[in-house]
Amino acid sequence: MEQKQIEVYILGNTRRFVVQTLIRVLQESNLKTTLIDMDSRQINNLPDHPVQLILCLSDDLDTQIIHSLAKKVERSGLHLYLVGKPNKLSIEEETLLKECHPVHFPSWTMNIKSLIKTIETNSRERKSILIVDDEPMLLRSMKALLKDEYEVYLVSSGAAALDFIVKQHIDLILLDYEMPEMTGPDVLRIIRFHEETKKIPVIFLTAKDDKKSVMSVIDLKPEGYILKSHSPEEIKKTIREFFKRTITV
Repeated sequence: MEQKQIEVYILGNTRRFVVQTLIRVLQESNLKTTLIDMDSRQINNLPDHPVQLILCLSDDLDTQIIHSLAKKVERSGLHLYLVGKPNKLSIEEETLLKECHPVHFPSWTMNIKSLIKTIETNSRERKSILIVDDEPMLLRSMKALLKDEYEVYLVSSGAAALDFIVKQHIDLILLDYEMPEMTGPDVLRIIRFHEETKKIPVIFLTAKDDKKSVMSVIDLKPEGYILKSHSPEEIKKTIREFFKRTITV
């Protein structure tokens, strides 16, 4: 089967030599490049699923573009790459860009292979998530929330989760903290004990946010906590940010 060509959107001033060079190198590396105007409306028109976008930084970068990028990242999980190092960003603009969790290449003399490798990693098949919870309604709602971006699997007990992960590759487990028979912490202890499962990332999906609960499992090194009371957008944002942190350049 022919491999699908990776598409990369580029936002930058094409009159600049460094931008022209970057485009040419990406095209020579068999990446499909789509140029978009330096206009916030063009960012809003990008597809509503995670896409790859390179922002070529310059000192005349419009604040509205940064705001639009931040909203697009929160809404659709856009993968953002920054190239260059502007000298005139305000504190607010710097904060907004950091909240996008971009991969930043501050020098134009960057390692282009590293950039391409990161783009390829982010373009691979959808990440797989196993949701472990004894509440059927929560399982259904979480699958409805995440199924458009991820391969989502559901189990209703800790024992079922342990059986599942030795048969199926999983990129992330969302694990209920309180379950009958085998609690979330019990499940995580077993996951961490076995060599073949100990490196699987686990985020607790919980109604408990007290310090005692958090500290009791800190030695098991969960990747984080998601409160069930969080809004759907907050939950999706937490998961997107986790997967972006796991990408290494």
